Amino acid sequence: ASITEAMAMAACESFHVLISDIGLPDGNGCELMSELAPRGDVIGIAMTGYGMEEDIARSRLAGFRRHLIKPINVQELDQALQSLQIPGSGNLSS
Repeated sequence: ASITEAMAMAACESFHVLISDIGLPDGNGCELMSELAPRGDVIGIAMTGYGMEEDIARSRLAGFRRHLIKPINVQELDQALQSLQIPGSGNLSS
């Protein structure tokens, strides 16, 4: 729900995928991904209403591997997840 909440979770939990909106109440998802990306084990998917070329470039620069534009359907999210090399994920569609 916020950068603060995500960073608190990241401090005490391990995860491989971050799915984040770009517009967050206490900042933006690009700031969050920029904080988490240097760890090297977090793959990011941006889900946002911002879809201009510069928005996509900004999210990629922050470390997001995929940039999905709202509204997003389940199949689109599933395809994005399947296309990523996620450690220990096996078959995500199972």
